Order: sequence, then structure tokens, then C-alpha cells
Amino acid sequence: MVLAMAPMTGSAYIINDLTNDAIGTRTFESYGINVYNLTPGVNSGAIAFDLFTNYPASGLLVGTWNTQPADFFLTETYYGNQYLWGIPLVAHDGLSAGTMYAVNSILTSDSFEPAGGGYLYNHDVPVRIGTIGNNYGYASFGGGSITWNPTGGTSPDWRIRVTTGIYEDDPNGSFSYHWGTATCANDVVSSPVPEPATMLLLGTGLIGLAGFFRRQKNLKS
Repeated sequence: MVLAMAPMTGSAYIINDLTNDAIGTRTFESYGINVYNLTPGVNSGAIAFDLFTNYPASGLLVGTWNTQPADFFLTETYYGNQYLWGIPLVAHDGLSAGTMYAVNSILTSDSFEPAGGGYLYNHDVPVRIGTIGNNYGYASFGGGSITWNPTGGTSPDWRIRVTTGIYEDDPNGSFSYHWGTATCANDVVSSPVPEPATMLLLGTGLIGLAGFFRRQKNLKS
């Protein structure tokens, strides 16, 4: 499945996710990520993403588990150094949607399972920023935005446009992406290998988030 809806200026790198691999209802199904302006060593404009999913911004209540959208994580490695960043897709816990935060700690899907357990879901998957860190003097970068766009069709129901204030400029680094869809991580989308490029923001090297492993179980109430 190739996702190329509403292309933006610049080349698109497409990360496809397997279909019918979500746990639970079709609402948890995600289909992939488009990455725009991915042109290593060339300033093609601010990097942006489209995330394709059936999962809504309002979340989904399953039993007593009020699942909510997962944060979007980026991993960048530059000359052996890794720095963690996360972008909330909805505002939560004092964090603003669209802002890129340095990540000091993460919350996994296990952190959100209601007391008493009994749910089947993807365990131990990073889904939200726990605490903000400091990456080479910066706790966060602004200039981004999140827009939840209904597709008007079926599967996917939503195209989430993630814009940033980041411009890639250096081909010597690599970065990858991770999105758990919801706080239960019922469908995890990630790039298979780091993509060559280092992102710069106003001339400042942006270097980001460690890779994560996908694990699958089932979510049922």
C-alpha cells in the first residue's frame, strides 16, 4: 500500500505499515507515514510528516481503558551520538501539540493499563513523553503544528499532518521514526532502518531518539 495523499513540496519518503495487523477494532489500525522534504544535504524546506490512521484525536474507550493518541517519536544518530525527541499529537500533561521536546524519559503502554489488568495489548512500547530532557542546550523546539484531517473515505479515516520548524542540511547523520498509534500501542508504525540525513533547525544540529522494538499482543476488554 503506497500512501501519497495530498503531497507537499519536496520528495516524500514512504513508510508503509502492514494492514489488518492492529489489535482490537479497526479504529486502532494505522497505515503508514509519509516524510516530506527528505533530501539529505539539500534544504528543500521544513520537514513534515503525514500519519495515516483510523484512530481519532479524541481517543477510544475500551472497557475502563481510556486510550489516547500516542506521541510521535524521532530517533537521530550523528557520529555515534543519539538524542531523543518526541512530538505530542494532542496536548497532554502540560505539553503542547506540535512542539518537539527533548526526551528524558518515556512512558510505555504498560504505564497506561488500568488497575487490575486483564487487557491484551502491545506491551512495553514507548507511547508518550514521560519527562522533558535537554539536548545540547535545548529542551524543546517550537514552530510546528498538528492538524487532524478527515480523509472523507474509509481506511484510513484520518491523515495527521505534522509540520516542524526543522530543515535537514547534513547528510552525515541518520534518523528514524516510531509511532504507537495509541497509548495501548495497538498498531506500531516505525521505519525499518534509519534514513540518511541530519536535521538542522536555524543552523543548529538536531540529533534525536533511540530506536524501538515492535512487540505485539491483543487488546481486549
